[in-house]
Amino acid sequence: MNQQSRLMMAKDWCFENYLDFATLSIMQVGSSVYKEDHEINDVDILIIKDGMEVNYTREKQALNGVAVDALIIDSNHFVELMESPATDFQTIRDLSLFLVCLRKGRIWYQRYLFLEGYVELAKNWQWDPELKKLLNFKLKEPEKEWAKKAYFEHLQILELIEKRLETGEPISHRRKEMPDVWIQVDEAKARSLFEKTKIVYEKMAITNEWTEWGDAKKAIELKDWVKAFYSMKDVLRWILRKVLSKPPSELFDPILWSIAEKTKLPEELLVAFEEAYSS
Repeated sequence: MNQQSRLMMAKDWCFENYLDFATLSIMQVGSSVYKEDHEINDVDILIIKDGMEVNYTREKQALNGVAVDALIIDSNHFVELMESPATDFQTIRDLSLFLVCLRKGRIWYQRYLFLEGYVELAKNWQWDPELKKLLNFKLKEPEKEWAKKAYFEHLQILELIEKRLETGEPISHRRKEMPDVWIQVDEAKARSLFEKTKIVYEKMAITNEWTEWGDAKKAIELKDWVKAFYSMKDVLRWILRKVLSKPPSELFDPILWSIAEKTKLPEELLVAFEEAYSS
């Protein structure tokens, strides 16, 4: 099945299931917008609807080998995020998802040109300069080698966030969207971390299927070793936050690593972190 057939199948499914009087827009987003034909095996969709009882919901559907992942957003929630000043990193991250979709997505349907103004707003987005104050974290360098390397990588991420606050770029917590901090990773390294992360899942009986774990699996299948490696680092960070009794409230707070090195971590998790941050 070629690219056009996959997209038409996904589009037909979306229109059949979600195009009604409450639908304001349907948009193709994510990697399927720009990937080559042979690489497309899933299609991400953003749907904005009036009158939802929740801010958002998500539905995944397998269509003859094509995985459709639909994110359905309440219109009031969407408008509030786009038009209200961001005051914290959680709002910045949530809003950034829409900025990426509006900048790079492909509109399949919109009522009354609903998205036109928001697309223009996203393309010319500027963050409030005052948001830089959110980056004033208390810095404390860990002593253990793996934690120290994780800490300094974390500081690189904070520098990248500061630059994006200055330039109006979207800000994500996912390393796969931060190529500025990547180093090259070969197959052996990526597969080694993947296997160690699987062991963490099994021995710690983890049930959370974080998006980043799905990203890592997909990247391994596509032999994208760098994205697989950095997605797994994100997975390990989520697991670490579940293990710590008092993790920092903000995901971007680098004090995480000083807390981690003072905590007796499960052996399999420590092994995975040592692999993730070995030379």
